Amino acid sequence: MRQLELIHKIIEQFSVFVAQIKGASSINLYDINILSEYMLIPLFKEIFQLSALRNVNDDDKNYPGIDLADDENRVAFQITSTATSSKLNQTLNQFFKHELDKKYDRLYFYILTEKQSSYTIKRDILNQSNFDFSPSRDILDSISLIKKIQGLDLNSIENVHSILENQFSIHQRLSSFTINNESANQSNAHDIESETSEKLYSNLLEITFPNKLYIAYLNIDRKNVIKSSRVDGGGYLKNSASARDIVRESLNQKRMKFANDWTCHENKLITFHDLNDNLIPLREIVDEGTIEEFEPEEFYLIDKDHENVFKGLLHYCLMRYLYQKNIEWKHEDRLFVFMPEYGEPKKRQIRWFSKVNATRTVFDLYFNPKTDKISYCKHLAFETHYRRYDNRWFIEIIPHWYITSNGFKKSYYASEKIKWLKRNERNQHVFNHLKFIASYIKEKEQLSLFDDGKQFFPGFITFKQLLSTCGHPRINDIEWNWDEEKEKKKSLNDSQQSLPCEFLY
Repeated sequence: MRQLELIHKIIEQFSVFVAQIKGASSINLYDINILSEYMLIPLFKEIFQLSALRNVNDDDKNYPGIDLADDENRVAFQITSTATSSKLNQTLNQFFKHELDKKYDRLYFYILTEKQSSYTIKRDILNQSNFDFSPSRDILDSISLIKKIQGLDLNSIENVHSILENQFSIHQRLSSFTINNESANQSNAHDIESETSEKLYSNLLEITFPNKLYIAYLNIDRKNVIKSSRVDGGGYLKNSASARDIVRESLNQKRMKFANDWTCHENKLITFHDLNDNLIPLREIVDEGTIEEFEPEEFYLIDKDHENVFKGLLHYCLMRYLYQKNIEWKHEDRLFVFMPEYGEPKKRQIRWFSKVNATRTVFDLYFNPKTDKISYCKHLAFETHYRRYDNRWFIEIIPHWYITSNGFKKSYYASEKIKWLKRNERNQHVFNHLKFIASYIKEKEQLSLFDDGKQFFPGFITFKQLLSTCGHPRINDIEWNWDEEKEKKKSLNDSQQSLPCEFLY
């Protein structure tokens, strides 16, 4: 069905755009937010039928309260990547203060990333006017737009798809990207790259995985597992426990231990582990007669829900693999964090090779000079997302920081210190972080980090290269960084030798 096919493509295009916004915002690059104001104009014209929609900042760069407006239809938009109630109240206050409620009948907030589940609007702000504003109706994000698009006729949906294809789609950019390996370099790097151009890297690390997925129905008495969990030594599960918690507790009650690289969906276990192998403990909690093999795409192409389940499986596989490298998943912060080795709060450095040999500090301690006690610890960290473009899979890597009080417990002052770090980082710093993280993730040939005789498990994910393209206009770094402080200039001079680009506190 043509309409359904277009909607699926539109969903994918929006996911790309939102990912770009989140990635840019995470490293304090907000130019894409400004560009988005222009990119959204043709889209909103089609969806809301606003033929006279324009960017009001063209008239006044500091136009109060709104970014886009159609004076004929009396509709205005505020475009932002900040999804907080504070931002909402601030904009509404400006909107009423400059009496824009007399010029426009509707004000939409479009959140470039994703809106919150609820918003609190101050009464004293709303009492300034009789303007009709409803958060549930007038605060939008990509999901809201997709719902509106679904209600359009086929011709309008085709127009929306065409607009998104031209503005947001990654497919054209992917066709110009080359995987940074020897064959790619030989085939076109010398043809495109010159003294006036340079190679441009994305933060997308291409991955592959086994061509067989094993799925079987769970064979677990849920009520009995929950009841048994409430005795000594059990996990004490709630009645609302997830299927994953039930599976883990069931294995625990059978005195079995197994890694976490599997997932559950619709009372089924899904994994890359061969469930036909009698030595796999997972066989003890599935119905052996229901074990089936599938090609991964047969599963994740069913619908968006199944694709999200598959992304979850990839995440659990990455969690298991990185845990062996002493990189732990912090669920509350949604980050992978480099931890101190052997459970001791000591500086952790990793040798790696790119253009030259370098040493990277991924965990460091900072002491209070008065007490000589640990003041805080800084961990290199990164956020990940799993993306599928043209049936190729990528891990999107967003470098980050994590601050603890002793190497393990998150510091009360973490947010403040991370904000300071991000304010002082430049593109070159973030690029250095990205290249190191990608290089270290890919390195599978190493000894176990533990002294218990366990062998290093290579995992199910195979990592390829960061997506890159040649031909981007070369930027003169010396001129670009002319106004930087002397110490920062020094750290930016050589992207390899200057690693790890630490900052002075």
